[in-house]
Amino acid sequence: MKKTALCLILALLLTGCAAPKVHVLSSDEQIAVLAERFSGLESEVEWLSYESSTQFAVTDLDGNGLLELVVSSMQGTGLFSYSHYYEVNEDGSGVTEWQWPQPMESEPDIGYADMAFYSDEDGVRHYRLEDYIRNGYAENWLGLYDVVYRDDMIEQTLLAERYAVIRDGSDEFDMTFYDGNGQEITEAEFDAVANTMQTGQTAHIGWMGYDQVKGLGKEELVRPLADSWAEFSAE
Repeated sequence: MKKTALCLILALLLTGCAAPKVHVLSSDEQIAVLAERFSGLESEVEWLSYESSTQFAVTDLDGNGLLELVVSSMQGTGLFSYSHYYEVNEDGSGVTEWQWPQPMESEPDIGYADMAFYSDEDGVRHYRLEDYIRNGYAENWLGLYDVVYRDDMIEQTLLAERYAVIRDGSDEFDMTFYDGNGQEITEAEFDAVANTMQTGQTAHIGWMGYDQVKGLGKEELVRPLADSWAEFSAE
């Protein structure tokens, strides 16, 4: 009986029955999934219709081979940034939206053609992003962040921060600097962190304006999404 069972197991292994093949989605298949999702976003994302400040791109920010649709907007005189990230599910059944651990008043500014990052010893990409917001001309904030996209979550770590407020009766600004824990530091210490923000590798993103695709159906969206993906690189 044991010999018969062993022979059956061996036969299954030799014929390939023990491990069914998993279909790996091509980039064209993934873009079709993203086009399907993109075509319904305007009814869900209120600020998507702010065409002049809204852009989108197809990326692979976490480097796992599953493409993302990123939709981003920088709004108002305060330059507040907001983004949505939709990653294709491994089986092609749809997308999963990445989540922030908590609601954000303003998110790091992602809408640039080039983003610096480095890969840690586990191969996880750490993006170096800034968030600049202002209250009119009188005061502004600049935050320096380490951002990781992992397991459908967006992990953000504040590295350093600068607060600037205009001096009474002058055009000069008084500036105060803080580390990631809110402890005051010197300008030189802040600059040391700032100097690390553009080191390492670079991700190039093919941003396109939402006004270029507004009103297009899912079949018509495939081409601009494919064009954006063709522009993406991370090296």
